[in-house]
Amino acid sequence: YIRPFETPVILSAFDAVSGVDRIEYKFDSRTTWHEYTKPFDVDLQGLHTIRYRSADRAGNIEVEKTKDVFADRIAPVTGMSLDGGNKPASDGIWVSADTKISLFASDGNGCGVALIKYNIEGGVWLNYAGQFTLGNAPGQRTISYYSADNLSNTENIKQTKLNVKTEAPVTALLWGKSKSGATDVPAVNGVTNYSANEIQLGLKFYFRITSTSGIGQTLYRLNGGSWNAYDGTAGVSLPRISQTVMEYYSTDSVGNTAQVRTSTIMRETILPVTSLCIGKTLAGTVAVDISSGIVTYT
Repeated sequence: YIRPFETPVILSAFDAVSGVDRIEYKFDSRTTWHEYTKPFDVDLQGLHTIRYRSADRAGNIEVEKTKDVFADRIAPVTGMSLDGGNKPASDGIWVSADTKISLFASDGNGCGVALIKYNIEGGVWLNYAGQFTLGNAPGQRTISYYSADNLSNTENIKQTKLNVKTEAPVTALLWGKSKSGATDVPAVNGVTNYSANEIQLGLKFYFRITSTSGIGQTLYRLNGGSWNAYDGTAGVSLPRISQTVMEYYSTDSVGNTAQVRTSTIMRETILPVTSLCIGKTLAGTVAVDISSGIVTYT
């Protein structure tokens, strides 16, 4: 392998009897011989055959010799791939702290890739030796990289912006007869009460997900059963039993996963008890509900 215009070809000959008269050369399948007077260059990219011979002063002509050379002036091409959570965005490709970054280069049928170098945020240039990550600090990073081949043909520097996302999404539990009208589920000491009658009126449970890096999926399960994917629209209906434990969590678009949240939901079927008391100083009604409390009485 040689670089065009930069690697001179030198020919020499020796004849101990009558002496060398001339040296000739030609390229590939061309028919015309050129007399060698000084070093010459191979000026075309690709594989070439140099044919050469010499003649002495007595008219003896040497059998033609050949030498194959590959003229390479084209630099390798470097690319980047991401192994793990990633999503293209306007502020750079979103990645997680665990996303592995790979660099690779190809030199086609050239002399071969000698090295790949990269730096992060304009820092020290490093020799690429394998996958790397960007660490736990959130924010945008600019990765600069290039490669060179075995003849020092060097690629122009490329840059890719990556944005590390580390904050997991937050999932809130809602309830209502429709998603548009759903509100946050009230809870006292982690327990939510609702009446059996509310189920009959179409009460369902929904999720609200807050995320700075998109939403991957939300999963939930009831009473330790199988995990189900929440489709984002239909509400979750609870079984008609007195107590349901709902667990739920969300992931974002790059794989950050929130901790599982748990809500205990009590289905009340006990009706309140109302007593009438008539006396000289007290007249009225008294209502008692030992489960969820009284909302109103008359």
